[in-house]
Amino acid sequence: LLLVSGAPEVVLAKCKGQKTKDEEWQKKFKKYGQQSYRLVGFAYKRIPTSPPNRRLRGASKIQNSDLEGLEWLGILVYEDPIRSGVKAALEECQQAGIKVKVITGDYLPTALSILEKLGLKAKSKTMTGEELEKTSQAEFKKKVSDIVLFARTNPEQKLKIVEALRDNGEVVAMTGDGVNDAPAIKAADIGIVVGEASDVAKETADMVLLDSNFATIVHAVEEGRNIFENIRKVILYLLSDSFTEVILIGGSLLLRLPLPLRAAQILWINLVEDTLPDLALAFEPEEKEVMEEPPRPKNQPILNTEMKILIFIIGIITDLILLGLYFYLRRGLFHLHYVRTVIFAALAIDSLFYVFSCRSLRKTFFHEHPFANKILNMAVLVSFLFLFMAIYWPPVQAFLGTHSLGINEWLLVISLGLFEILAVEITKWVFIVQRRHRRLVIR
Repeated sequence: LLLVSGAPEVVLAKCKGQKTKDEEWQKKFKKYGQQSYRLVGFAYKRIPTSPPNRRLRGASKIQNSDLEGLEWLGILVYEDPIRSGVKAALEECQQAGIKVKVITGDYLPTALSILEKLGLKAKSKTMTGEELEKTSQAEFKKKVSDIVLFARTNPEQKLKIVEALRDNGEVVAMTGDGVNDAPAIKAADIGIVVGEASDVAKETADMVLLDSNFATIVHAVEEGRNIFENIRKVILYLLSDSFTEVILIGGSLLLRLPLPLRAAQILWINLVEDTLPDLALAFEPEEKEVMEEPPRPKNQPILNTEMKILIFIIGIITDLILLGLYFYLRRGLFHLHYVRTVIFAALAIDSLFYVFSCRSLRKTFFHEHPFANKILNMAVLVSFLFLFMAIYWPPVQAFLGTHSLGINEWLLVISLGLFEILAVEITKWVFIVQRRHRRLVIR
């Protein structure tokens, strides 16, 4: 007794029967499929066990001819409910510029009905495995980007889809759970399987979803984007400070003036004043706008044009102000220790002020929540204490060569720090307006 199960329209095509009856069953397939039910067709056939070459290890050896002229039994109709949160996760994917494609072995009307419930418009953007089989690789590469749903696909076709997307320069994440998904999962840039996946699929994958929830993938993308953004913020902060010091020292040498800072003072700013705020930037909370922008290109550098311009502006503005202040104080015949202390305090306060401008490249300082990153606030407060210690505590004064400052000097250096923040925020605002304009044009 040969028992056969599988895609109902495929099994029915191999059964003997009347044309009218077959059409009635096809209508039933479509009706149940449009109601989001999954379908499995069943048939049987009695096959002879002779001649001897049909026997294989005590069982009948099945031949291709045996799969013709089957007796149709019927279909199993069952529902596989959509997980809660999947629809919202798909909407977030689309908002973030992530294209979602569904590759399934299910009946096309069933898959279309489910996608309609999920809010994915795929009615005119579908392809079946049979159609895919007839399409050449070159032609398929042109079509694959526009297709949302692939139905009745086999493992080889899943692999073909992934390869076509990658050939088009896409970064592909493939999800699955079975052995038949393993080749496509391995070929993708990121292979993802659910917690209940087969061992073969798990060994092939790069990531295993322990909660088997699609929304977890979206959260992982969001977390990855946030980490990348925080790396940029840290780099912007560190390079701005370093660039400022290089120009300040280099400008003094060109003007043939004594160095405005001692080596110990530069090290104190870099290692003591900047370290804690720099580390605290890594804990900057995620920005909701991070999932409202399209994915960045593969070849996009961490240090982009906007960051380079900000570093240049921070460095140039700070240096022009500090060099002018240094030149003015030297012309006033003030003691070199006193002049260097003023420059030291001004440079330290600048770096402690503009760290708040580095918190976001998507919005200005005035639109940020001032207490969102409590670690940063504490870090800046501790760094200020270190600065006061460097200027007023005798043992550290002797080590750094600093001089006690009065209220007038503090008002001066704080005013310079506030002016620099204003200049940086104006520059950021220009970039923000341009970015919004580009986004509106694209949409």
